[in-house]
Amino acid sequence: MSPLATILRTFVVSFVLVGLSSGWAFADIFSSDEPVEEFGKKNFQKSREYALKALGENPDDEDVLGIYGWAEFMLDNYIAAENAFKKLEEVDPGQFDAALGQAWTAIKL
Repeated sequence: MSPLATILRTFVVSFVLVGLSSGWAFADIFSSDEPVEEFGKKNFQKSREYALKALGENPDDEDVLGIYGWAEFMLDNYIAAENAFKKLEEVDPGQFDAALGQAWTAIKL
């Protein structure tokens, strides 16, 4: 891996683990706070459960799709995460988490 790729990877991992796990990125725009709260507590299984429940009610909820994708990613379920990020990209083509999530799942797969 090139030095630039290593630096970029380190930055992105730090962003994902520190920024998203604290819930700051989604806290103000979420219709349901449970997935965000559990993700912030690093309880990724519970976050996934709440996200799946919310997606059952609204499968195109951009915020929940993002949390669901990252929860699956953190649980090493990279194919499920990739599918969530692809769905997120379909719903909102300019969504940063969709592109970032797909890039990280490509690295992991």
